[in-house]
Amino acid sequence: MKSLLTGIALVALSAGTSLAADMPAPVLKAPPAVVINSWSGFYVGAAAGARATDHNLDITGIDELFLGGPVQHDFPLCTTNVTPCGTGASFHNTGFRVGPYAGYNVQLGKLWVAGIEADWAWADQTTIQGGFKYFLGGPGIPPDSTIAIKSGWDASLRGRLGILATPTLLLYGTGGAAWLQTSITSNCGPVSCFQPIVGPAVLTQSSVRTGWTAGGGIEAMFGSNWIARAEYRYSDYGSSSYTEVRPCTPTPGPACGTATSINVAYNVSYKTHTAMFGLAYKFGDAAVVARY
Repeated sequence: MKSLLTGIALVALSAGTSLAADMPAPVLKAPPAVVINSWSGFYVGAAAGARATDHNLDITGIDELFLGGPVQHDFPLCTTNVTPCGTGASFHNTGFRVGPYAGYNVQLGKLWVAGIEADWAWADQTTIQGGFKYFLGGPGIPPDSTIAIKSGWDASLRGRLGILATPTLLLYGTGGAAWLQTSITSNCGPVSCFQPIVGPAVLTQSSVRTGWTAGGGIEAMFGSNWIARAEYRYSDYGSSSYTEVRPCTPTPGPACGTATSINVAYNVSYKTHTAMFGLAYKFGDAAVVARY
């Protein structure tokens, strides 16, 4: 009986081994590819928001020039006037800003995105401050002159570097060169400038300021081609010195005597704060980046 059972077991084992040898080997399948949106590529967009100007002006000299070279420095006496005249002012204003932007990104692995971007935006902000007096004729002469600073378009060329919080959410910083269109208009009042003896009443000086800008923001990608953003930037365009010359005519004459002109010198610093929202279209499709 024992021999019989042993023989049956050997036959079953042999049959099982033969059956396993005849079965095909299992095929190992690769894990599915994980497809995420690539941030690499060229993009164009438009942004809208607000720009706050933070300009400051300081008058450094009000001088009356005469034939033969003498100069009368009236500016130190300005604050002793019955109505003190302003020697400086801050020009703060907030206005609407809108414009296009374009750039190119390169995604570095799963976390980092680097790129370069340029933008241009239209804005129109004018701030007027009064209380200035350009000609010191004696106590009681009202400070009826005004100064206006206008900020127009601005532009920048910047680098960008960001980190991906998720495959579709980018936190980034940005910085580079910036430009701002500005103009300064002074209006010498009819009393304090003794018009039309001293003139012209209105003088305007325009320039394009060059400076730097820095800030940061957050971007979210929708699908594989649309990128929405929110961004803040601070810009500093340095400072400039200006001198306005208003001739006194006729010189010599009964009204001017030997006075030839009134010269006003001042310094202006230019800064802005910008907050904006934008939407861009990225050219290119999603990419297979990894298998897990």
